Amino acid sequence: MRSMVRTAIGVGLVLAAALSSVGSASAACICFTALCPGGVGTTGHAFVQLYAGTLPHPQLKDQKLYYGLYAATGNVVDGAGRINNDSGSDWDYSGCFCEVNGFGEAEYNSAVGRIAADIAAPPDYKLASNNCVDWTHTVAGAAGLVIPDPTGPPVVRNPFKMCADLAYYWDLGTNPPNGGFITKNPEAFSALGLEGSPVDHDYSLVQALGHAAPVSLAAEMALPLFDNLPELEITVGTLELLTITVSASPSEAVISVDWGDASDFEMQTTSYEHEYGVEGVFPASVLVVDHGAVHSYPIAVTVVDLAPPDSLVINPPATAPNTVPNTDFADPIIPLPYGAEIPLLSPLGLFGMVLLVVGTATRLLRGRRPSYR
Repeated sequence: MRSMVRTAIGVGLVLAAALSSVGSASAACICFTALCPGGVGTTGHAFVQLYAGTLPHPQLKDQKLYYGLYAATGNVVDGAGRINNDSGSDWDYSGCFCEVNGFGEAEYNSAVGRIAADIAAPPDYKLASNNCVDWTHTVAGAAGLVIPDPTGPPVVRNPFKMCADLAYYWDLGTNPPNGGFITKNPEAFSALGLEGSPVDHDYSLVQALGHAAPVSLAAEMALPLFDNLPELEITVGTLELLTITVSASPSEAVISVDWGDASDFEMQTTSYEHEYGVEGVFPASVLVVDHGAVHSYPIAVTVVDLAPPDSLVINPPATAPNTVPNTDFADPIIPLPYGAEIPLLSPLGLFGMVLLVVGTATRLLRGRRPSYR
């Protein structure tokens, strides 16, 4: 297995130094890159970079072929999406595949086809099922690649998990078993967020903040808060089930239950069951984020011996979608496949024209007529 590349790289140049150190500066490459959530708020993001390092290609060694999926508006759960030019976006870890490890021009062209189609007709953005990380996996799948996932698939993909997976190999000093290499940005942009880029959110942080501080989540997402106070009260036996049913669609909302006993959050379904096993009072909560509001339902669960099972139905009120536009988008460069014509006025076209002019002038000076056979 190859030694991992440890390369110091500035913002926006995921590949420039890394490729030279693995002998791939003249290669077709793709990178799947993550901004690790950190600092304040729920910010996180993932995007794709293409790099055409071999001739002939009309975008040879272009350093601005970066693409990421965002919500086009403040509706992040089931609204329109938009592909952004992420060449100016911050990042922390990147997993790259090049011709030296199984990614070639055919795979590059497949990725180009997927990205170009999604620029022309963007897919919907759904924080729980088609977010920025899901989209990187879609592009990877089109190219026949698998983004490293050493800690197992999450219920919902998110930048926090993607960063953890990439950092896993970086910290081990090894490369993923399916090929590729990992790079790390030494600038530690996770604490800075997406300044100057469209707003994007990390599902796991939305979930955690929504249970801990729903007022803060509503402010972070610029949504109204339906804080259902006073808290609901319910009693259940120690060995009996508490059942919670949520009247919301998992494909159109973030849905999460915190049982209040330090067990893992449960999410993205409509029916939940839990056995506490010990007596006590537990601060449970149900979080629903739909296309127009944050809904918080605090529940005081009293668990006592011999009490019967109990159930609860959560009915979030209907809300109007948030249609406020997401901002700071930069138009993406349309990626071109290998085999595309090189425009005359492109850098490569101009270079070729210069060679032709110089060659013709040289022959004329030597008294020879140019031949264009």
